[in-house]
Amino acid sequence: MLGGAPGDHRQVRDSSVKASGEDWVVDVTRYPVAACLAVAAILLFLIPGMARAQETEVPPPAALGSEDAMGSPTSGAASTRRDTASDAVDDAIREIKTKEGGRVDVLGRRRDAVQAWRACIDRRYGLSFGINYTVLYQRASRGRGPLDAAVGDLDLFARWRAFGKDDFDAGTLYAYTEWRHRLGTDIAPFNLSKSLGTLHETTTGFTEQPFAVTQFYWEQDWGRGRWTAQLGKIDPALSFFGNRINNVNAYFVGFPFSDSPAVFFPGAALGANLTYRFSDSWDLKVGVQDANGEKLGDAFETIQEGELWWSGQLRHTRCIRGLGMGNYRAGRWYTEPRSEPERPDGGGFVVSLDQELGRPGAVGFVRYEWQSDPLESARQGVGAPRQGLVPSRQALRVGAVLDGLIPSRAWRDDVFGLGASLSEPYDDRLRDEYLLEAFWRFQLAPDVQLTPSYQLFIDPANNRAASTISVFSIRFRLLL
Repeated sequence: MLGGAPGDHRQVRDSSVKASGEDWVVDVTRYPVAACLAVAAILLFLIPGMARAQETEVPPPAALGSEDAMGSPTSGAASTRRDTASDAVDDAIREIKTKEGGRVDVLGRRRDAVQAWRACIDRRYGLSFGINYTVLYQRASRGRGPLDAAVGDLDLFARWRAFGKDDFDAGTLYAYTEWRHRLGTDIAPFNLSKSLGTLHETTTGFTEQPFAVTQFYWEQDWGRGRWTAQLGKIDPALSFFGNRINNVNAYFVGFPFSDSPAVFFPGAALGANLTYRFSDSWDLKVGVQDANGEKLGDAFETIQEGELWWSGQLRHTRCIRGLGMGNYRAGRWYTEPRSEPERPDGGGFVVSLDQELGRPGAVGFVRYEWQSDPLESARQGVGAPRQGLVPSRQALRVGAVLDGLIPSRAWRDDVFGLGASLSEPYDDRLRDEYLLEAFWRFQLAPDVQLTPSYQLFIDPANNRAASTISVFSIRFRLLL
């Protein structure tokens, strides 16, 4: 799962969840809004390294197609990425080629030999590929059912630049596969929220899933990089309304930070996207997708129903003197009326920004989402399951990540993140839900990352018996 696991259907759960067990933390719910504002103040004013950055120019559109311009998600170069679904694969391939750091290097010279072999294949045939294996274990403080969950996620991905390898108007084929399996627990982390009574899942996409080709599409650039088109089986949530930190494998674990609490994204299915870059700093992207698509379903069968999901996004990139590069996005999405009343329709809008905070390794983000009631004309009662329904009317997230907190050279690639989220449910009988999350990612080896994460749910919407619920996570990632 690169950049999140969109397309997994989410449902409103029954509100009569009873809590059991003891909470691990002091009750802070008397002042939830104050807690979120305090976190925001920390993020905006107390992050170290706010030295003035030298103003730089955004590369021209022709440079946006080059891999050197992609950068890591927390680097300045990341601001110049093309902001398309292919960024997830491109970032992973770039990370494989440039990875370093960590206290242990098990592969050593063998890695160098493999990297040289891969580079030769890339030069000759334009083919790059990789393997990502991620394990996530979560343990909750209280709930009515199982309190722990674990899943392993194996991803295979490839990029073949069939022609135009040496210029920017390239034709590229992208392929991406997933296989997920439970690891000794009764449930998967994606289903843990049913035991807790939280509005949203405790993570994104870490559920049981058979091996499947989840994305397979062609990407074509032309006009010296000003135009980019994609056609095939595409995950729309990797194409629209994201930010540099939208990657559940590498950054925040919690659902509100790694997915979209108030956006209905159809699953990866047949679709098309078109991006036009007006200038060095402005681009417009539009897309259309099968609204009934599911990444494990038959893409050619559901598209025949003729119900579509439309989206558009305007992005501006800019360097602010003293801060650095930033991405500012505003978008709109709309789902056509459905033939079956239990399927959500309607639309909404998203405002998303990410901004460097004085140096490339420090990035702050803010994201707001709102959507209309997707089933107002066919409401089935409080807590009734609805296929693919996103339970939030609106959601707000604010946070930041900072790398290089540990001065040691062996730990130089560590990343720390802190975020706060507020979600308002559709059901007026349910209370607003707050979430605080902190994570710290350690680079144990050039190929291995270990990330502890702590989530504090305040006023879980479907569990009035609990004022707070804690979820502790450990994530292990191997990228080859």
